[in-house]
Amino acid sequence: RIFDRVAHLYDTSWVQRALYTAVQDRALAELRAWRPGAVLDVGCGTGIFAHRLDRELAPGGVAGCDLSAGMLAEAATRSQRVSWVRGDSARLPFRPGAFDAVVSTQAFHFFDQPQAWAEFHRVLSPGGHALVGMIHPRTAIGSERFSRLSSAGSKTKMTFPTAAEMRRLATAAGFEVIAQPQVAWRFRTIVPLVLTIGRA
Repeated sequence: RIFDRVAHLYDTSWVQRALYTAVQDRALAELRAWRPGAVLDVGCGTGIFAHRLDRELAPGGVAGCDLSAGMLAEAATRSQRVSWVRGDSARLPFRPGAFDAVVSTQAFHFFDQPQAWAEFHRVLSPGGHALVGMIHPRTAIGSERFSRLSSAGSKTKMTFPTAAEMRRLATAAGFEVIAQPQVAWRFRTIVPLVLTIGRA
């Protein structure tokens, strides 16, 4: 319900520049090298990145999935070419092997992370790629503190693992983690922004 109410704020340019643009630029560059067919954006929000993937990557189809009906209502006004689907990252409403790439940028901290990685693996075709961009505290203690502070005052628990823990989660779900590049962004001196890239 919170995201339904704030959906209209996500499109403001300062929010996009501060939180999303850098990691989405990097994810798009990686995807261009692989030229995937169908692509799924999980936690797509108001659809800015999914719409961009459709325009700039021109794959065999793009789907955007989010739990918030309000976010998806905003997304539907952005593009009629992208398939907008309401669903939970822990139970993605897609058949096995439906996509060649799955992306999630700055949303994974809201997910049931082991289950989300397992679902990403399930909906990917063999050899497909999952790209998850999020901030990662440098130490386990920092991870615990950052997660606790971020969740304070919210009914939704947020989890910010270290990059090493993120690699372990992806590997446990069956992925080969092929890279974890740090993304240059304005808050990098406070906390790293990392794009974890796994191959199914």
